[in-house]
Amino acid sequence: MKRHNIFFALAFAAGLGWALEAGAQNATQAAGPAAGSDPKLFAQLMAEGKAVFPKTCAACHGSNAGGSAGPALRQNLKDARGIVKAVANGRGAMPPVGAEFSDRQIAAIATYVRNSWGNAYGLVTEKEVANARKPVVF
Repeated sequence: MKRHNIFFALAFAAGLGWALEAGAQNATQAAGPAAGSDPKLFAQLMAEGKAVFPKTCAACHGSNAGGSAGPALRQNLKDARGIVKAVANGRGAMPPVGAEFSDRQIAAIATYVRNSWGNAYGLVTEKEVANARKPVVF
């Protein structure tokens, strides 16, 4: 019985991944800055993130963020702090690709992926990145 469940889960995940990738083939960046944020900064970070994504992220997350070795980057990026921590420190199988990145570079990557391929979660600032990088004090 357990073996059947594993095969079903794998088949479902593969089918879902295919459907997400197929739906993203012609995805565009339709998101804009959140209310009250700086449209010029948003545009700059989007451009900077777009330049970094193919070199740093696409090998694992796919050129259209549909996932491959890493998970898809669509509709699952609402928590900016979690994304910043994953980029800077790694998470699970993801290496800390941004450990040597500046706060600006991580803000650009996070802003780009949070506002591309159907995502519309708004700007991530350098200040948010700096705060997310701080160790948790108990």
